[in-house]
Amino acid sequence: MITRIRIAFTTCGIALLMTTAIAVGTHASRISSTQESDPERISPKQSERIIAARAKGVLESLKAGNIARFSTFVHPQKGVRFSPYASVLLDEDRVVKRNHLVRTWGSKTKYKWGGYDGSGDPIRLTFRKYHRQFIFDHDYTRAESVAYNPSSMSRGNTPNNIQAIYPRSIAVEYHFSGFDPKVSGMDWTSLWLVFEKQGSVWYLVGIVHDEWTI
Repeated sequence: MITRIRIAFTTCGIALLMTTAIAVGTHASRISSTQESDPERISPKQSERIIAARAKGVLESLKAGNIARFSTFVHPQKGVRFSPYASVLLDEDRVVKRNHLVRTWGSKTKYKWGGYDGSGDPIRLTFRKYHRQFIFDHDYTRAESVAYNPSSMSRGNTPNNIQAIYPRSIAVEYHFSGFDPKVSGMDWTSLWLVFEKQGSVWYLVGIVHDEWTI
């Protein structure tokens, strides 16, 4: 009688272990499947397919100074962060909410947008002047090269931390290698547009200006 009880107990234990193993395996498979379908970083080719047309719309609206149209591309909750240099500084860079963009554009108020490279002095400019100096300082619709989520983002001596700050983003770089041959490329410049997905839509969350820094 005792032997039969032991056999029955052992059989139940094995069945329980097998059921647990199958459940764990299924759960792990689901996690793996989720990770594969939702990767941390999207490849350059896939990024271009997803965002090229939308990024072009952002650039065109910025070039025209059409902030009403520009605001339609901006994240409805997060707004857009403006970074004057490649290192995105969460405690210094200015964030403007989507519904405040048009009003800020028309304002004569000098806002703080961060600090100047080298001196560290505050960048205090109207939105329009910031646009001229740190967004459309060149016509990026005619950029020399365009890169979508490139594996390497750093060009100068200022660390580019876009990928760290926006880990699940698509970042697009519009780049000029330089303008004056006499300075051997030290006048290169880039503009980065950073997008994050909400629902089925990719919204602009960051504009990062990059150039040679001290």
